[in-house]
Amino acid sequence: MKIKFITLGCKVNQYETQSLREIFLAKGFEETFAKADFYFINTCSVTHSADRKSIKYIRKAKRENPQAKILVTGCLAEKDKELIEKEKVDYIVPQSQKYKIPSILNLENKLNLENNLSLKITDFYLNRAFVKIQDGCDNFCSFCKIRLIRGKSKSRPAEEVVREVKFLLEKGFKEIVLCGINLGSYNYQGKDLISLLKLLVKIKSLGRLRLSSIEPQYVSKELLNLISSTEKICPHLHIPFQSGSDKILKLMNKKVKSSFYRELVSKIKKIIPDCGISADFIIGFPYEEEDDFKKTIRLIEEINPVRSHIFPYSERRQTPSFKFPKISSRIVRERKEIAIQVGEEASFRFRKSQEKKRFKVVLEENPKKGYSRGYTENYIRVLLKGAFPSKGICSKSLIPIVIDKVTSKITYARLLK
Repeated sequence: MKIKFITLGCKVNQYETQSLREIFLAKGFEETFAKADFYFINTCSVTHSADRKSIKYIRKAKRENPQAKILVTGCLAEKDKELIEKEKVDYIVPQSQKYKIPSILNLENKLNLENNLSLKITDFYLNRAFVKIQDGCDNFCSFCKIRLIRGKSKSRPAEEVVREVKFLLEKGFKEIVLCGINLGSYNYQGKDLISLLKLLVKIKSLGRLRLSSIEPQYVSKELLNLISSTEKICPHLHIPFQSGSDKILKLMNKKVKSSFYRELVSKIKKIIPDCGISADFIIGFPYEEEDDFKKTIRLIEEINPVRSHIFPYSERRQTPSFKFPKISSRIVRERKEIAIQVGEEASFRFRKSQEKKRFKVVLEENPKKGYSRGYTENYIRVLLKGAFPSKGICSKSLIPIVIDKVTSKITYARLLK
């Protein structure tokens, strides 16, 4: 039976799909990217756009093969099951019950997804391997429903994480991406994120680790010193700043002020001068006035993120901000376009500052003929001349490169011999 896996949303969702993919393939399913007999759709519900995309993929699957079986799971299936029920699919499995999917389908008695242990991950199309170390969140951001879906923060045992990382290294992966819903809150029996990182960097065969995302309050001086002291942890931090306005941050129920962000960025650049900072910003949050928006723009200009993720505010039922008065959609669209442009200009400034410097990348396929691409340690995506994989180099290897030329959109690099 041919199966197609469709995953929306965060790296945690990707990790969970991969865990389940191994079960299906072990039971004789054949994976396809074309018309399938069975569709596995792992949904996201972080924004309205994510909801719409999830429903779109359900409908697309039904059009592709009206006779196919369709299983829908993930965050949308947890709190908005009624939206999926209207689509008349065969199976709806809430996020909290995802670990039961094998037994629901009589594939296996039990999958240990509750502890998120997956030692069966193989290289399907990824050149970097994701390892989920934490789930859930203890924050109460007024705009976010993920805590309602995934519950309180819970962490995996450190020894499980170490064992899985070693397994992936044996499979040839050189870059391991640690992911979680609130990664910085990792704590298992007194071992926090820094303790876990110290265990992982001791693994001799480890190429490098990357943190997927971390809330600003968890970016401590100790963490920065650890990153700066070893080449095994990428000098890259993805931080959800969200806004540069103290008024908006308070309405978001954030526990820090914009001055904390500025001081943090100054500390990062002092300890790790070439650190790539990627960031999230929400535009058009309720009560956002022009001055609040300008403060966010100034923050982007000061940070110079290597990449800015600009999100228009998306109202979510069951969250406190759902009751707040909304801003005109026209104003939100206009501000979003301005923020995107400012973010691209900031990215250019940062990337330009890295010109002629040497890095290492893990190669990925690229649709542009004659080129491959990859990410540097500090998260600059470079375009590298040479067919993929280049000159017989394993796609999972760390390849030495130098940044040759930076344009407004593209960073060009060449292979170092």
